[in-house]
Amino acid sequence: MGAWGPGAFENDTAGDFCWSVTDGGGLAALEDAFEHVLEAADEDLEAPAAEEAIAAAAIVARLKDGTPLDDGLEAWIAKERPAISDALAAKARAALARILTAPSELLDLWQETEDFPDFKAGIDGLLRRLG
Repeated sequence: MGAWGPGAFENDTAGDFCWSVTDGGGLAALEDAFEHVLEAADEDLEAPAAEEAIAAAAIVARLKDGTPLDDGLEAWIAKERPAISDALAAKARAALARILTAPSELLDLWQETEDFPDFKAGIDGLLRRLG
């Protein structure tokens, strides 16, 4: 059974994505996640791409404000000491905004649940942290 919760890392797709970041993908993986979402433009945005971008945005937010993440990501940050640009943070904000804009499969899925307010609050919190 897969994991599915309103937090940035509370799904299997995000877990796999984080592993790819720490296993050599680094900042390029974060940028790719944002690009996949932004390339959807007004086409239907698939849920897995949105889940990866949310996890990527949470990592960028951590790099901006220091709010700790799980041990694996913290070990990667300590080892790699990645620096984010304002452009990457702007892409993160744009990707999150796109995820909350129809057509978005993940938005549709969450709107059908009683946990939608928690999902939306999580995205809003990331947007605040990203500046």
